Amino acid sequence: MNQVTLIGNLTKDLEVKEFSGSKVYNGTLAVARSYTKDKTDFIPISIWGQLGETVAKYNGKGSKILVQGEINIDQVGEKYFTKVNVRDVEFLGSKKEPTRKDMFGNPLVDDEPIVAKKVPEPEFDTTPKKFTEPEGDLPF
Repeated sequence: MNQVTLIGNLTKDLEVKEFSGSKVYNGTLAVARSYTKDKTDFIPISIWGQLGETVAKYNGKGSKILVQGEINIDQVGEKYFTKVNVRDVEFLGSKKEPTRKDMFGNPLVDDEPIVAKKVPEPEFDTTPKKFTEPEGDLPF
């Protein structure tokens, strides 16, 4: 059985190529070795079709993803090339959101991230009040 599962970060945005009507998205996944923190492996990946399009749309350089697929080793002349053909992807962290722009494509001045702030709860007077009858006749 040829199956591999990797967790790593994309080293750059995926590049798209078209082969006889099908699109393939190629990139490199930086995967840290589990037994040492000093080594990182850079593994070429290929993601075909709609799955590749979705991954490229929501992930880019630096995004952490989990990929499952199979290892392919191709030979061209005397050189061997290893890559992972990806069948399944899970997003573990998306790329940084692009700079916000106005309707004309100009960057907005407030390039600060939008942060939700806690609204203080209103204070209520909980002391009991004595009911008093209204003076005069009622309007109905």
